[in-house]
Amino acid sequence: MNFGTDPQAPTPEPEAHRIVGAFLDAGHNLIDTADTYRGGSSEEIVGRAIASRRADVVLATKGRHRRVPGPTAEACRGSI
Repeated sequence: MNFGTDPQAPTPEPEAHRIVGAFLDAGHNLIDTADTYRGGSSEEIVGRAIASRRADVVLATKGRHRRVPGPTAEACRGSI
């Protein structure tokens, strides 16, 4: 949730990759994220951090919060 370089999320991407790698190396596999964390940058960093090990990860995310206007902005509304 706090991956990024803005003042609210002071974990730069290389450090985030190291954290995720250590987590996976320790035998864990569930990562829960959301596109609302740090305006989406945290979720993007997680995606890049797991790219080479994607088959080893159970990735959970949320789709309820509106980030952009339009008909697909709340695609999950009513199905949660």
